[in-house]
Amino acid sequence: MVSAQAPDPTTAALAKRLKDILDCLYQYNGSELTPAQLRDLTKLDLNSDAALLREVSRHPRITYQGAPAVPPPSSAPAPAAPARWYSYKPEIQGVRDKQGILTYLRDNKGPAVLLDLLKHCYLKAADDLTALKNEGQIYILGHPEAGKVGPTWFCLHKVRQEWPTGHTHLFTLSF
Repeated sequence: MVSAQAPDPTTAALAKRLKDILDCLYQYNGSELTPAQLRDLTKLDLNSDAALLREVSRHPRITYQGAPAVPPPSSAPAPAAPARWYSYKPEIQGVRDKQGILTYLRDNKGPAVLLDLLKHCYLKAADDLTALKNEGQIYILGHPEAGKVGPTWFCLHKVRQEWPTGHTHLFTLSF
């Protein structure tokens, strides 16, 4: 019987290699991983893959020691060497637990917040969001028509949102 050998990750397409690095950093969200740790976890070596290093250096969800304020353009050359550490940077920063989600939603002065943004703040965010919903602390608003798929929102206060059907729905939620 011939055993199937796992494909070599270093020969995968650049987008797949970048996704592997991003997924690894997300799994260790809140940690600063060195290039050696990333190599051990993903089998991808930033020291020898200039194209991957360039993409990692400019990805908006990845931060690293010495990261520039504005990511370099795609035409910029790869850095000469990897940074000392890399970490995942969620779009909504500072939310690390269930209470952090609730605080963020209560302090949010704008419209409702997209589900996907909160789900990617930390690993157990989806579980905590479900728990907050079940406890009645937050509301989850989906498409207003049963069976239709649209963006999913969380809110704790008045929301005016344009739905895909073109109709505006006003929700007033209070506790």
